[in-house]
Amino acid sequence: GKPVSCINLRDVQSSTIVDGTAIVYRVGSKLYVNRPQSGARWLDDDDILSTRTIGSQLCRIDAVHLIDRSARFQRGFVVLGDFVPYSRPR
Repeated sequence: GKPVSCINLRDVQSSTIVDGTAIVYRVGSKLYVNRPQSGARWLDDDDILSTRTIGSQLCRIDAVHLIDRSARFQRGFVVLGDFVPYSRPR
């Protein structure tokens, strides 16, 4: 589908990191793939995502901090890009 600049946080059911590439957010039957504008090389599927937003939406240019799961320290961050929606095939 057509890329969107924001998604509603309350509708996000899960998120998955694709190492060094993207974050995939599940919203109902759609998957929104976000390829960060910067910092994608830091993405590791063993990290915890920590997001601070001002409102109820996660938007393009928001920063997502990456927390090391075992040591519990911040090891980097990404700046989000557009969210590209994909519908699951029936």
